[in-house]
Amino acid sequence: APSDDDAPLHPDPDVSREIRRLVHAQALELRSQHRRAILSLLFRVLQELLIVLKLADAPPGAKDMSWWAVLAPVWIYCGAQLSIAALMCLASQALSAQLEPPDGATDDSWMSDADRLKAAAASEAGAGGVAACCTCLCVTLVAALVAAKAQDADALPAIVIFAPLLAALGCCWCCTCVLICGFRPLDDEDGDVE
Repeated sequence: APSDDDAPLHPDPDVSREIRRLVHAQALELRSQHRRAILSLLFRVLQELLIVLKLADAPPGAKDMSWWAVLAPVWIYCGAQLSIAALMCLASQALSAQLEPPDGATDDSWMSDADRLKAAAASEAGAGGVAACCTCLCVTLVAALVAAKAQDADALPAIVIFAPLLAALGCCWCCTCVLICGFRPLDDEDGDVE
């Protein structure tokens, strides 16, 4: 008797195969998210430990350690985020390259169900890459400003450290307001056609 794993997910075998590939990719992504969460926790614990050691001068001479060195886990995290962003963008490009619209196509009506799944996966990977890149840039900028301020207290006013965060939050707030204001109820002619 065939198992549930062998049962077709769609009448078209190509679509069924693509669905299985996407399910497998989602399972791998879930495992990857769990690994990243564990690594993130380890980086945070290590970062806190280095800060405590510097401030407490626990091993003699720890106070002489540069703040740039104390923030080493942040730099490693940012490098990892940047590599993840690059890989996701490359995956998006590879998936998008598999979609070849016919000459004269002006919309996506030419796409099969498998092509639509690939396009959705490419879009998701591209968005994830951009998000990882933005995260990397924001964390790097704030960490560099904090290290510069901690190294020399008179180097920067405190507001300079928080300015990138405030700007990012302001942009998110504006985008949210625009999205909320952009929603409108469907008119009768936009709804179901009878």
